[in-house]
Amino acid sequence: MNQVVVSSFLKRHEKHHSFIQNLDSIIDKQDLGEILYNSSTEVVFNHSGQSFSYNVINKSQVLYLESSDTIFAPINFDTPFRRRMFLYKPIYSGTILPPTTINAPKYLKYKPCVYLTVSKNKLTYPSMSYLIYSSSTSSTSYSFTRGINNAFNEKAISFLENIDTFALQQNKYFYEN
Repeated sequence: MNQVVVSSFLKRHEKHHSFIQNLDSIIDKQDLGEILYNSSTEVVFNHSGQSFSYNVINKSQVLYLESSDTIFAPINFDTPFRRRMFLYKPIYSGTILPPTTINAPKYLKYKPCVYLTVSKNKLTYPSMSYLIYSSSTSSTSYSFTRGINNAFNEKAISFLENIDTFALQQNKYFYEN
C-alpha cells in the first residue's frame, strides 16, 4: 500500500489519524518498550494547542490510556445488549442514581480511556461504528455511533431481541516501532 492511499484512508478517520500521529511523536520521545512493559506510566498528547495527559495502564495485553478527567454522562437506551456490546470498559466507572423523587436518568461516572492492544512491539487501535434499530408496535428507537475506540464483544449477540437490527463495522489501525 502506498503513502497516498494510507493518508487518504486516515483523513476519512481524522480522530484516529490525529491520535496515531500523536502516538508516533510520543513513541519517538519514549521507548516503546517502556510504555508497553511498565505497569504504569504517563504520556501527554498535544492536539490543536491543548495538552492531554493519560495514565497508561498495561492490563492483560491491553493498554488503557486513562484520562485524568472524570466525566458524567446520562445512561440512555439502557438494555442488556448495550451494556455488554463493548469489549473494553473504563477502569474507573460507576453508576449514579438520581433521587427517587426525581424522574431522571441514571448517570455513568467514568474516566475515559483510549484502548490499544499489544502484541510484541505492535500496537493495535480498534475502532467500531454501529447502528442499533429497534421497532415494535408501540415504539421505535435507534442509535448510530461512528468511530468509537473499542471492539465488539461477540458474547453480546445473545442479548439482542427479536425486534432489534444491529449493523457493525470494525477497523483496526496498527502501529509498529
